[in-house]
Amino acid sequence: MRLEQRITRWGAFIEANAGPEGGVDLAEVLNCLGSGVALVDEKTRVLFHNAALARMTQEKCGLRIWGGQLRAENQRDNASLKAAIDRCIARTDSHGESAVVPLRGSDRFYPTVVSVLPVPQHTVHDRTGSQAVALVVVVDTEPAVGLDAGFLRDAFQLSLAEAHVAIRLLEGETLSEIADARGITLHTARTQLKSIMSKTGISRQSELVNLLSRCDTALRTAH
Repeated sequence: MRLEQRITRWGAFIEANAGPEGGVDLAEVLNCLGSGVALVDEKTRVLFHNAALARMTQEKCGLRIWGGQLRAENQRDNASLKAAIDRCIARTDSHGESAVVPLRGSDRFYPTVVSVLPVPQHTVHDRTGSQAVALVVVVDTEPAVGLDAGFLRDAFQLSLAEAHVAIRLLEGETLSEIADARGITLHTARTQLKSIMSKTGISRQSELVNLLSRCDTALRTAH
């Protein structure tokens, strides 16, 4: 699934579930994502950030959380990030296109890419009443050194097909999207998911994604 489609879907998810009657633990869901995610207000104050973003800001990705604000290390990059968030203030719907801000100021060979998507009005607030205006998704384009099919086969005895399904689940894809991408039926994808959960000793899909995320983090840290 393309990154733009995934980000748009995350925005739609927040609109549907993060309000007072959404009934979903937004923090729990966002912490299962492999990409860094933050919800920021109009002054770029961070109302929430997930564990992946906390890790990325410690790895010289070109972003920092300074004084509670999300800022790029390079002045030009920071101006671009602030401009993208400012545009969200005037376009508070989750169906607009995301603004993409590559962090050119990073001295890493592979750049960090930041996508900014509007958050619907009155959807997400923090305890002080500050309103989120933007969903910020941070993607490290460096080749992955974390969770891969080989590790999953060795650690949990997954088949190659099952390992690929598990990795796509970690990346945020639905079973329907996985089935379409792999050219299999939804029934087959569900059967493979059932087998994955049996081999990992897990009964809920959210718990499976959480386990995969922890494995991915551990492998990246070890690297």
